[in-house]
Amino acid sequence: MAFRKYLQQREWTSLSRVRSLVYLKDEQQLLVAKKKLRNEILQERRSLDRNYRDVATKAITETILAMAEFTSCQCLFTYIGVGDEFDTRELINRSVSEQKRVGVPRVSGKHQLVIHQFQNYDALTKSSFGLLEPQRESPIIEPAQLDLIIVPCVTSNLKGERLGYGGGFYDHFLRSNQVKAVTVLPIFSPLLREDIPLGEYDQAVDIVVTESGIVYNRTNL
Repeated sequence: MAFRKYLQQREWTSLSRVRSLVYLKDEQQLLVAKKKLRNEILQERRSLDRNYRDVATKAITETILAMAEFTSCQCLFTYIGVGDEFDTRELINRSVSEQKRVGVPRVSGKHQLVIHQFQNYDALTKSSFGLLEPQRESPIIEPAQLDLIIVPCVTSNLKGERLGYGGGFYDHFLRSNQVKAVTVLPIFSPLLREDIPLGEYDQAVDIVVTESGIVYNRTNL
């Protein structure tokens, strides 16, 4: 219902890549606006009902698994959800069972992500950020080999404009001309926001998936 109500509040053009009105050029103003919204949404996410979260996670997962972009992909890159994030484990498990290659991220220097092939959960270690990461020695997957990317966020709108955790890792990664993969953003519908503070280098995603629906934002998918 929240998703449908959100759609009714404004006429959305799902193919539009137009920037939000909240496009800020002043860096300090942008950082303040992002931090404020990030803190608000993280607090709201922590307060989501557990039963709702479980049902929504299952619905989002089933939607992604049924997408042609997933069924046809040979190499999936996904973050490993921790805490109250969207849980990506079933996406990983299904991909492994279907003999897809699965890449998971490791932070390497400022704004840098290295993609390693997922082997098993026991091979993951907890980073200084509290994230589960592959070991440095794990096989590397090159960005050009990816077919589908599951992108994390704190919040987003239906145009795929997202607010992350502040490190800029995925924006930097997605700007690479080596990345040709389709990008998918899973989000619980109560966390959607229309106006996202955006900077020059912020990257939108191709597909937004909530428990109630899916929105495509690219014409060539």
